[in-house]
Amino acid sequence: NVVTASGAVKITRGDMTLTADTVKVNRSTQVAHASGNVVVVDAQGTISADVLTLDLVQETGSMDEGSVFLNANRYQLSGERFEKGVGQSYTVTNGRFTTCLCGKDESPSWSIRGQRVTVDLEGYGRVKGGTFAVHDVPILYVPYGIFPVRRERQSGLLFPRFGYSNRRGFQIEQPLFIAINKSHDATVSFDLETEARVGALAEYRYALSPQTL
Repeated sequence: NVVTASGAVKITRGDMTLTADTVKVNRSTQVAHASGNVVVVDAQGTISADVLTLDLVQETGSMDEGSVFLNANRYQLSGERFEKGVGQSYTVTNGRFTTCLCGKDESPSWSIRGQRVTVDLEGYGRVKGGTFAVHDVPILYVPYGIFPVRRERQSGLLFPRFGYSNRRGFQIEQPLFIAINKSHDATVSFDLETEARVGALAEYRYALSPQTL
């Protein structure tokens, strides 16, 4: 009850297409085992891997040495081991996350690497034991972090700003972005200067429509 095909194999199910060098499909369980230049393309993104196990009905499975590109956000994931959940949700071991579109020999302008990276297209991403890198040079350790994945603007903390001077001492400013609606947003920041003051900053923005005079 297992169908085996080799040599430029192509499987189509709905808007999903799987291509590989070799594929074995169990017709009872609808589980496919693919190896060699594996590529899965659907409306939401593209999966590439050396080895892939995929439930063709639920579209869940696992893969080794792969990458995932999500069309909606231009999010790109790569890593040693992937576990794919229902929908566009992934758990990656020793993975990297970025939105930079780079060639094979190019390093992304920024990326987040972690021992464990979890991404859900409908919610948030999480990284454990990670680092924030610029052109593959680690500059910040991230023991645990959460970042939004959905396309819609969301309220949340922005990256803090640090500084030091003889007059103000150690400085830290922690901004909070507030998404009011499509046309309105605001930023409220906590401002600490150890030798001068403790205060707050606020900025409100309103995007006028083209018809506004």
